[in-house]
Parts: sequence; structure tokens; C-alpha cells
Amino acid sequence: MTDAALDPIALAEIIGDAFLDGRWRAEDLAERGSGCLAFWPDWMTKLSFAVIAEHRVAPVEQRDGLIRFIATFLQARAAEPSGLGAPPAPRPPRARQPVVEHGWPVAPIGSIAALADRLELSSGQLAWLADVRGLERTVRQEKLRNYRYRWTPRRSGLPRLLEAPKMRLKEIQRWVLREILDQVPAHDAAHGFVRDRSVLTHASLHTGQTVVLRIDLRNFFA
Repeated sequence: MTDAALDPIALAEIIGDAFLDGRWRAEDLAERGSGCLAFWPDWMTKLSFAVIAEHRVAPVEQRDGLIRFIATFLQARAAEPSGLGAPPAPRPPRARQPVVEHGWPVAPIGSIAALADRLELSSGQLAWLADVRGLERTVRQEKLRNYRYRWTPRRSGLPRLLEAPKMRLKEIQRWVLREILDQVPAHDAAHGFVRDRSVLTHASLHTGQTVVLRIDLRNFFA
């Protein structure tokens, strides 16, 4: 986006149409509004809750009123010292990755748009679930996060942080596991989390050896 695209009036129409294009909940509005901008402004959550407070249900038949409400909010925001904020600098285009020929029955996905369509998501929803802006670590409201966090005690004395994905993200992760990862054969040396392999199959490869070297990675999951 250019700076011109951040004009409050034009921006209100873009955000308003994104708000109306899906479920009418504050977190969903914030997700779609940020998705159409390709960045998450710090005022989007506040705007989403303000819109929900003004319109308890999606004002499909009153789109113009919604646009005016959003424009008023954005104009007031633009008058503040911090303004509307500028979008991040565009990233340089990535070099095209070579296509790897294989015979694995992996789900064919040729683009981000194709992945979103396969998962029945909008591009904004996919970007939110993928946390492309790295917001998971900064958002304080639980309902705007994709994970639930819980500390559990360990015998060593140091607590372990459990990070559990919420239902929609868990469903997608399971789809990725089933349709993609499970279809790619693991290396012969891999025994953890591999079907029909276990600590026993791993240990059997080392029995009778003169020397066995055991290595552990500190704080691996973190």
C-alpha cells in the first residue's frame, strides 16, 4: 500500500467491506480488517470493538452508515500525533524456488491463495492463523490469540510452558499433518513421532555397540 491509500475516507471503505465479509465478532473484524491491509495497525482492535458496540449485528443494509462511522474513527485517529501509521516497507521479492519432483501423495497446493481455498479460509484468516506479523507474542487479549498458554511444574523445579493451539488452528495443523507431513517418508534415522517406530526401535540400532554417544538439546522446544 502507498501512503495515499491510507486516506481515511478510502481506507474506511476498504475496511468496511472487509468487516462485512464474514462473521460479526470483534476478533474476526480485526482479523479481516488487518488482512486487507497486509499489516496489523495498533488501532484496529479498538476500531473493531467500537464498530461492534455501534452495530450489534452486521449492518449489511446500512453499509454507508458503517463506512461513515469507520471514517469518523479514522479521521479522529489521523488527527492524533501517532496518526494512522504507515504500512511496513515492502519486502523484496523472493527468488522462485525450484520445483522438486517426487512421487509422494502430497496435497497439491500451488499458492497461498490455493492453500486458503483448500482450508476454506480467507487470505486474511490464513495470515492471522499463520501469525505472519508476529503478533502472537504481543497481543494481550486471550481471544485474539491462536494459542492458550499454561505453566506446569516439573520434577527439575523449572516449570514447563505448554502452548496449546485453539480448535480452528488445531484442525488445520492436523490437516497439514495428515495431508502433507504424513505423506513424506521420514529419514531412516528418525524414530520420534514416526508411525511404527519408537524408543525401542531406536535403541535396538545401538545395542551391542562399543560406544554410544547420547546428546540432548537444551531448551529444544522453546
